[in-house]
Amino acid sequence: MANRSPVTAIATAVAAAFVAFGYTAKVTTCGWRQRFEQLNQGPGGANRVAFMPGRANGDDGTLEQPRKVSSNPRDLRQWNRILTMSVWGADATNKDNEAAQIEAAEALLEQAWQGLYRAVDPATGTPLGLGNLRSGCSVKWTVDNTDFYFGRELLVEIPITGRLLDIAYGVAFPSGVVSRGAPFAFTSATSVPHTGGTTTITGTGFSRDAFAVIGQGDVATVLSTTFVSDTELTAVAPAYPAGSVDLTIVQRGLARLAPNGLTFT
Repeated sequence: MANRSPVTAIATAVAAAFVAFGYTAKVTTCGWRQRFEQLNQGPGGANRVAFMPGRANGDDGTLEQPRKVSSNPRDLRQWNRILTMSVWGADATNKDNEAAQIEAAEALLEQAWQGLYRAVDPATGTPLGLGNLRSGCSVKWTVDNTDFYFGRELLVEIPITGRLLDIAYGVAFPSGVVSRGAPFAFTSATSVPHTGGTTTITGTGFSRDAFAVIGQGDVATVLSTTFVSDTELTAVAPAYPAGSVDLTIVQRGLARLAPNGLTFT
């Protein structure tokens, strides 16, 4: 599946949340054009929320080192970017009352934030909530104080996280097939005595360059590993205190952590 823009995902998810909550304000699809369209709705017709990528000046964050490097396709960069949300509220029953327009915008902002907290992307079923949003949001009023007849706008800048992905393995090009790695998964790893021994690791998609590692970080130990088949590896484990320890298989730049680790008896 193609990498889905978090801007699009959040916009459609909040729109779906508004429908579920029974809120009457419209949440538009993402894009700066949507904001300008809602500015021209006329008196009392602008209770709308719009989502736009980046800031009004064109800035859209920074590209940083990725957090995930073992997925397929792998992350090339983490995009710490900006999601701008335009909240335009209007009270059609008090068109000449600025306080009423301010209250309408603030009430709509509260509804928009409820939608952000409970958002589920309709296209993927992925719960978004605020898990993809980083802390620190700026909020400002953008309408001239004398022009409240058409409602008032709050412009919110929300830091979010996006991803830039590599080409997945197995994708064919005229020059050949990208084969950075192959998918593999664990089924089980047999236990070994605490005095050391050989564990049999079963799964799918193992390659001849696969090797096993126990532990993490500074205490990690690479095991002497033998490829038996694409569904079986054997690895010689040293003496280790009785109990369970993390077991990882690495092959062609990809790493997988065994669900239950390796057990020493």
